[in-house]
Amino acid sequence: MKLGAEQLEKNWDELQDLITNTFEGDRLINIRALHEHFEERMTLAPASGRAWFHNAFPGGYVSHVLNVIQWAKSYYELFNKPPTKWICNFYSRSYFCCWRSIHSNDYIN
Repeated sequence: MKLGAEQLEKNWDELQDLITNTFEGDRLINIRALHEHFEERMTLAPASGRAWFHNAFPGGYVSHVLNVIQWAKSYYELFNKPPTKWICNFYSRSYFCCWRSIHSNDYIN
């Protein structure tokens, strides 16, 4: 897959809007500072350095992040209805722990 300059910019703007509308205070300031510092690298980065992995194309990282957010919202809406609300809380915590272990620096070769 190949993303054009307009799509790369659109994806980046969408991610920044999500961040602005989701976080506040020091967390928002710190996330925005991180993204401003790494904007060019993050905008063009593939989700993986291995060609056979999904989203391993320029702009794939931001595309991957947006996909994960979309799916997380979908699962939240699906499971955040009584009597399954407790399942959502369990799933969210489990997914977050799994995500942290997969995306931590210790996992990267």
